[in-house]
Amino acid sequence: MVKSPTYVYYNRYGPHLYHFDLYRIEGDYETFVNIGGEEIFDDPDNICIIEWPEVLETHYTPTVVIHLEKTDRENTRKATITIF
Repeated sequence: MVKSPTYVYYNRYGPHLYHFDLYRIEGDYETFVNIGGEEIFDDPDNICIIEWPEVLETHYTPTVVIHLEKTDRENTRKATITIF
């Protein structure tokens, strides 16, 4: 089960999959650096899933964007994937 890392900045799942929740960083890029975010992002083997990615938009350009949207059906989401 994957849970949002609300009270920590990120969770690691396996050797190269990271799930970031950057809501509490509030645009403070220095905090992102201090938690090791730059090192994680700079490793080309890593896959990073990011909630609140706008915190990093002046520093990074995504290669893939996945937008999840609630639907009228319970426990169902619509996914839109954009590859750059």
